[in-house]
Amino acid sequence: MTDYRKLFDLTGKTAVVLGAASGIGKSSAEALAGLGARVVLRRSCA
Repeated sequence: MTDYRKLFDLTGKTAVVLGAASGIGKSSAEALAGLGARVVLRRSCA
């Protein structure tokens, strides 16, 4: 099985995640950080 972390090295990159307080936004932020990205969290407001 391929380790996707080796395929997607995001070290030195910045990711902006909207709606990162819960759900898919939170999971995405955690995954991006796990891949080495600097993650900026932005709360979505209606």
